[in-house]
Formats: sequence, C-alpha cells, structure tokens
Amino acid sequence: MARGFDAIQALYLAMQQIAVNLYASPYHVAGTLRWGKPGTGYGFPMPRPGIEDLIGEDRYNQVP
Repeated sequence: MARGFDAIQALYLAMQQIAVNLYASPYHVAGTLRWGKPGTGYGFPMPRPGIEDLIGEDRYNQVP
C-alpha cells in the first residue's frame, strides 16, 4: 500500500512500487515480460536504489 502526504505523492509512490514489482518479477528476469517493443522498459518511475536495473527508454528517461 502506498501512502503519501497528499494524493499525488501517494500515486507517485504507488507507481514506483509497480516499477519495483515489474523489474523484480521472474518474467522480467527471464526476458518474457515486455511493454511495446522488447527491451524498451515499462514506463514507471523507479526509486533511486533501483535505477541500475532499468532498461531501454526507462534508463534514458530516469538516470540523472
């Protein structure tokens, strides 16, 4: 469950949790999980500790 100071922060934290779950899933590890073209990422914001796990467009859009 995501809880934030306001609704926007709660939504953002929920989206980060989705990213963590997707990148930690056995389907991602096996390479069978994809959204759109293979290897482009999933489009969810990742918390800083997981940035090194990002692939494709996710990596280009989120790495500082």
